[in-house]
Amino acid sequence: CTGVWVQGHPQVLVLLLVGFSSSELVRKEKKMVANSNPVAKIHAPNFWGFEKFYWDLVKNIPDWMKRQGVELKYAYGCFPGMLWNGGRPQNPAKLHDLASTVEREILGYKKLGIELELTCNNISLLPDDFQDSYCNEILGIWEKYGLTVIVALPQLAQYIRKTYPRIRLKRSCVDWQDNNPGFNYDLLVLDQFEGGNARLLQSLDAETRAKTELVANVECIDHCPNFHKHHKVMSDLQRFGRTSEYFTCPLLKKIPLVMPMYHSTRNNHYIQPSSLPKLAKLGLQHFKLVSRCYTGQAIDSVIKYTCLPAYKSDLVARAYLCFGVPKRIGEPVDYNFLLGGEKIDDDTRKFLQIW
Repeated sequence: CTGVWVQGHPQVLVLLLVGFSSSELVRKEKKMVANSNPVAKIHAPNFWGFEKFYWDLVKNIPDWMKRQGVELKYAYGCFPGMLWNGGRPQNPAKLHDLASTVEREILGYKKLGIELELTCNNISLLPDDFQDSYCNEILGIWEKYGLTVIVALPQLAQYIRKTYPRIRLKRSCVDWQDNNPGFNYDLLVLDQFEGGNARLLQSLDAETRAKTELVANVECIDHCPNFHKHHKVMSDLQRFGRTSEYFTCPLLKKIPLVMPMYHSTRNNHYIQPSSLPKLAKLGLQHFKLVSRCYTGQAIDSVIKYTCLPAYKSDLVARAYLCFGVPKRIGEPVDYNFLLGGEKIDDDTRKFLQIW
């Protein structure tokens, strides 16, 4: 995606959307967002359980993350036992020391320059579920820090806006209907199958672009007809505590896909890492990385979009150490490599779950 001025017509900008497989690659743009040095802001998956991985990336090997024009700015996810979560079924067991754990998680990531976003996109909730004390306790802390909550149910969005006015609300792609949702969200995740739609992106004005988030690495097949059914089933399983069950898309049995799926040329919504800074110059600065279901895919996604390609094999090896997978079978993993020889306080040790 690059911009070039048309000779003799300084008011017209021709957009070449390189990296999209969309057939409509050339579009005209009359107004540019005034930002001389924009940065593509990554919204990465799984803050809960990925503490060691993100700590190692940011604290120990920051030079490996210097992909030009890209910044690991946010991490999304949820805590165990959250009824309002709907993206992936989570352990229904609630945290006993909830308040201190949530605070520690927020502050631990703050040390890394990463802001947390809470996934509350269960679309099977009923109004009575909005009074869930566990979820409301978490949101009370979330409001204290003015953080973001991702929602897919309009009624829940209205409840949160009224009860916790300092919380920023992001509209999940699961709830995507059109470009005018009729609710004042702070950020909107575009329909995940339209990230490569040049015509749609060109139709967005500067204000809408500034609050639009694109899904960079969709894992589903293009415009999967089971996408919303999938999410509804997952929401039901979470709400009724049947977290050991799962939804398997029947199309996966019929269509061979490359894993991770976004490597497949079938997907015309895949956005190459090299395209992110170019899109940022057009006012589209927010990019979501999916892969909450599989640890390996999440690792691969974050490395692919934030780190220099030359370090990928070393990064993958370090990442698996962070998750307790030794280089050789049977060897114990010594997590002191995360500390770099430095002493850390008890809160940080608990944040990293190093005992």
